[in-house]
Amino acid sequence: MRSLLGVLIMGLIVLSAKSYCNAEDSIIVSGQIINIGSKGSRTVTINECDPSDISERRVVSLDSTAIFCEKIPFSYPHTFTVNYSRKFINMYAEPGDSVFITIDASRKPLEFHISGDKARFNEQYSHAYQDLSPLVYDIKLAPDTVPYPEYIAIFKQEYYHISEKLDKYVSENSIDSDVKALLRTQTLFDMANAALEYQLDGSKEDRIAFITDELFDLYNPDNTKVMIFPYHISPLVELMPEFVSALPKGTLRDVMYVKMAENLEIPPVRSDFNNPGYYDRVFGIKEPDKINLSQIPTSKFLLYTGESVTEIENGNLLEWIKNTYKGKPVYLDVSATWCGPCRASIKGSQSLRRYFKNSDVVFVILWLKSDLEAWKKLAPTIDNAVQIFVSNDDICNLVMSALGVQRFPTYMFIDREGSFDKNGDVLHFMSPGLTDYLKSKM
Repeated sequence: MRSLLGVLIMGLIVLSAKSYCNAEDSIIVSGQIINIGSKGSRTVTINECDPSDISERRVVSLDSTAIFCEKIPFSYPHTFTVNYSRKFINMYAEPGDSVFITIDASRKPLEFHISGDKARFNEQYSHAYQDLSPLVYDIKLAPDTVPYPEYIAIFKQEYYHISEKLDKYVSENSIDSDVKALLRTQTLFDMANAALEYQLDGSKEDRIAFITDELFDLYNPDNTKVMIFPYHISPLVELMPEFVSALPKGTLRDVMYVKMAENLEIPPVRSDFNNPGYYDRVFGIKEPDKINLSQIPTSKFLLYTGESVTEIENGNLLEWIKNTYKGKPVYLDVSATWCGPCRASIKGSQSLRRYFKNSDVVFVILWLKSDLEAWKKLAPTIDNAVQIFVSNDDICNLVMSALGVQRFPTYMFIDREGSFDKNGDVLHFMSPGLTDYLKSKM
């Protein structure tokens, strides 16, 4: 049972959040972590998914009472996550909402309680999602090489099988109908995420057929309530942009429209958007990105340069990279051992790194949120790259926040003066133009 002091603190935060929150474009996410051990994590990460790639990944340090309170940009109603100690808690909010979460760090798995706006909905949704998400991990899809009709047939069979288990869970636990609807949508697009390689590697016809299958009900505005939905309409926007212009103005059309942002030569007018918040966030005037190296506390990290693993004692990771390789151009790859695209890109770019072996270009791979044993096996197989492994989860969070890392892999460039380029223009490891790009920086 929570202490009376904790309840009073929660009430004060929720009440103050109401006056702090701009109902048009943000939410308040606050909470308290209780029973933190001496080595427990002192940061919380809040993730939401803007309809563009400009999403919010806010890393928050807990205060002395283990409380946090953050105002998060939020243009439209959808799910978001609070990540503590590598455990994700999924919730749903609309612009103007205030949500409070209490997490018991002493329990495995973590126990949590949600209050504030949509408390009943979020209590049901978040706990049900925790219970049901393993179902998606166990699905068995067809190999990416099979013909589309066979692939989608197996995909549907797996979805219907999971749906039966979901319906049983909903009935046994008296889940409300609106929560059930969101769980079904979340499950469907989580499954689509498992089929991402098929969507990326298939022919144009198969990719379009997959994402426009009637199963996904792609033009249903309710789909936008799932935070990963924008990722799945990306292939359609890329392959068939004419679909977007045919949709009526509104949440779904606006979400799809801003996914076209990077391919538009001339930005649309603000009045083209039903919610101008989309336009302002994607096309509005923004302050230049600045990296605050001083916000990263000193810590230990592991270094591998091709011979052996050494431990750097109490170094500021980003300052260390900047100072150690000052005077040389640095291509920085931020990856994770569990990330398939990361490992594939590193393996596929071996010849490129060998090409630059005798130049002054330095390739640095920064491993975050990763498994140490997996890295020890992987590191010796990678040629011509300085590798840095960070084990402290709080440091990983703060580094990702400072660098603006939203996903793995992320690529950045550090010039000879030690300035970080994080404007999104740095070519990825497998880009055909990367060789010329790096030559231009030498």
